Amino acid sequence: MLPTVRITKLSNGEFVAFIMDVVALFNRTPQATLTPFLTPLADALTDLDKAYKIEQGNLLTKDIQALDKRRDEAIKGIRKVAGGFLHHFDEATRTAAELIIRSMNKYDKRIDKLNYQEETATVTSLLNDWINDTTLSDAITALSFQTWQQELAAANTAFGNTYLDRVEDDAIRQLVPVSKQRDGVTDLYKNLERKTTAYAEIDEATYGVLVKGLSGLIDKYNAL
Repeated sequence: MLPTVRITKLSNGEFVAFIMDVVALFNRTPQATLTPFLTPLADALTDLDKAYKIEQGNLLTKDIQALDKRRDEAIKGIRKVAGGFLHHFDEATRTAAELIIRSMNKYDKRIDKLNYQEETATVTSLLNDWINDTTLSDAITALSFQTWQQELAAANTAFGNTYLDRVEDDAIRQLVPVSKQRDGVTDLYKNLERKTTAYAEIDEATYGVLVKGLSGLIDKYNAL
């Protein structure tokens, strides 16, 4: 006979951890007869865990702001350094600087002030120009701007990837809160528990390990 787990006494974090441990226990000792009852619980755990992690706070927005600042600094740095070269004594250097500044102005004089998506697309186009236009690629080389180019590309790529993560995360935020998932998940757990104990009464040798493991988990969480 299994002890009764005091589920209502568990915090959301403890509840998620308990269900996670239960699923892990049954996955370590798989029984085909219990799969129809374990699978729904495991599926429910996926959304439950995601919802819990979201409720704990997400630092993704701060990551986005940091990466946006990084590429803004690269854009401003390139423009400022190129601007200095406009006063260079060497005519070829001045011309190269003019070409770089003109290539940036072609899109917007304040690229760093564009919204997130517009800036990502604009920087991508600008970087493509610097690669595909021989005149511009020569100007990059003449000014030794390769490291600036690499920094801007790396910052823009990192921002784009992180921004996509946030978009996906925003979709995840539509998940039902943990507090509202608990009753349904609890019902799934209790159904699995009932089926396990029922099978154990018929075949203790096969299902006894699961019952013993589950009993240990219940004692552990009841002691919290």
